[in-house]
Amino acid sequence: MIIKMYIDYGIENKIEYLLDVILKEARKEEKLSYQLIITMLSAYSNNPINLLINAPSGVGKNYVINIVSSLFPQSDILSLAGMTEKALFHRIGKLVIKNEQGEYESIELKIDEIENEIKNKQFELSQVKDDTIKQQGIQSIINQFKEDKKNLLKDAKKLIDLSNKVIIFLDTPPERLLSGLLPLLSHDKYEVEYEFVDTHNGIKTKNNVLRGWPAVICAQALDYSHHARFPEF
Repeated sequence: MIIKMYIDYGIENKIEYLLDVILKEARKEEKLSYQLIITMLSAYSNNPINLLINAPSGVGKNYVINIVSSLFPQSDILSLAGMTEKALFHRIGKLVIKNEQGEYESIELKIDEIENEIKNKQFELSQVKDDTIKQQGIQSIINQFKEDKKNLLKDAKKLIDLSNKVIIFLDTPPERLLSGLLPLLSHDKYEVEYEFVDTHNGIKTKNNVLRGWPAVICAQALDYSHHARFPEF
């Protein structure tokens, strides 16, 4: 990977070297390329930058973005197109609950332990087919484990960690999504809890937690200047 290469070889001006590599493909895009490099590198700092690229369709915004982002670890790049306002909250995360200190802790290990206990008890149950009393006792324990799992999942939230990530909206993101992400983009809180309605298997309210401050790049063609919150965007 080029970023690792120029660090390993100790090239004196790393930004200029990276620009030189990019401009071989993205000719006459020095200013945008430089802005993109700085924005993406800021994802690894304590205060990432957000970049809004507002230009008409067809001028090559995404081409330059894709070239620059290809030089970064792809596990850190989230390129999104045609995104709905809730799509970010459906990304892969881990199930957490708040502990007594008010910090989020994973429950996945606890869930695994409960499921293993249920499997073990179900095996025991299969070995005492002729003993009704033992069957009832073991089934009661199984039911209690299932209840414990249900209670854990009922209070759980999904935590999506965006630390050291670069989120790229390759087309104009929905206005409501931008509005919803403003607390995250303005770095008000390191962990932001969002409540949304989930219509999968019935209508219910869910809570997700977004952790970390990603560097966010929006490439949009629509004009939001008339919107009341445009100065914040």
